Amino acid sequence: AASCGEVAQGTGTTRLSSMKLGAVIFLVCAAAALLTVPAVVSLRFSFGSPIGWTLGHDLPVEPCESYYCRPHANVSELSVLGNVTYGRATTRDGEWRNLTLDVYSLPASERSSGLKPAVVLMHGGAFAFGSRYQHLPWEEAKALAQHGFVVFTIEYRKEARSGLPELGAVRAAIDDAKAAVRFVARHAQSYGVDASRIATWGTSAGGIASGSMDFVQEPGDSGNPGFPSNVSAHVLLSGCMWPLLLSPHRRQEAPAPWLDIHGTSDGIVFPFLAVVTHLYLRTLGLPADQNRLIWVPGGHHEPWRRPLPGQRRPPRDELRQHVVAFLVREMRLEE
Repeated sequence: AASCGEVAQGTGTTRLSSMKLGAVIFLVCAAAALLTVPAVVSLRFSFGSPIGWTLGHDLPVEPCESYYCRPHANVSELSVLGNVTYGRATTRDGEWRNLTLDVYSLPASERSSGLKPAVVLMHGGAFAFGSRYQHLPWEEAKALAQHGFVVFTIEYRKEARSGLPELGAVRAAIDDAKAAVRFVARHAQSYGVDASRIATWGTSAGGIASGSMDFVQEPGDSGNPGFPSNVSAHVLLSGCMWPLLLSPHRRQEAPAPWLDIHGTSDGIVFPFLAVVTHLYLRTLGLPADQNRLIWVPGGHHEPWRRPLPGQRRPPRDELRQHVVAFLVREMRLEE
C-alpha cells in the first residue's frame, strides 16, 4: 500500500507517453496486493481478512434509525412504472436503440413528505448479456423501494464479444449509466426525487460500470445532455473499478463513497481485484469509512441469494441492512 501511495503522490518526472499513468498506478497497487492474495484465498477456510470486514465474523452492525432503515410496504403494494425510455444510443453495429428503465417506489399512501433519495440499479452479465428482470436486480429494486428509495433499474448496451470485455463495451455501459443518472436528475421533480441524493447499485458488470463512472470525465452521448451525472455513493456486488479507463491527461479525484461486497472464492471478478481497487481508492484519498470492502467467506460470484455451505439464510439477509445503513449515512438521510 505504501508503494501505491508513493506512486500516486510522485512528482511525475518520468514521462510515460505511451502508457496510461493511472493504469500503471493501478498495476503497481496490484503488485502490492498480490502479497495479500494468499490471505485472501485462505478466507475459503478461515475468517482472517487482509482488508475490510468479514461477513459473519467481525462485520460491525451499524445503527440505523432513519425512516429509510425499515420497510414501509409489502412488495405487492409497490408502485411500478415500466419501460420508460431514458436515452438513445448506437450499438457497435451502428444501429440506434432506445434505452429503457423501470421505476419502483412506495405507493402514494405510504410515502413520507419531501423528496426521496434515488438509486440507479444495474444488472450483471459480463457486458454481453443479462436483463434488469434477473432475480437479483429485480429483488433488490423492490427491497430498496420498500424502504422508501425510488429505484431505477436500467437496461444498457451489452457490446462485449469476448470473455474479457473490450474497453469500448465497458465505456458504452458507463455512458448509458451516466445518461440514466442524468435522466433521474432531469426528471427529479416528476418522480419526487432529490436530485442531490442519487446513488448507484450494481452487480458484476453492472457494478464495474456504475462504480467506474467517476473515472470517466466525458459525459457520453446516450441522452439527457446538460444535466449532472455525479452521484452520492456506489454500492457494488462482485465488482471493481476498470483500470483501463484511467487517463494520464488529468488528475484523478477520489470517487463517491464506495461499498464493495465480494466473495472470497469469486472465480469471475477475482478477489485480488477488489483488494487492488480498495488500495487504489486509498491512494486517491478516499477516507476509510467511505472506502468499504466486505468479504463473504467462501462466497463465489455474486454471493447474495443462495445460502453458503453450513448456513440456512442467504448472505443478503444480513448484508441488506449494511447496504441501507451505508446509503443512509452517505446520502445524509439520518434526519
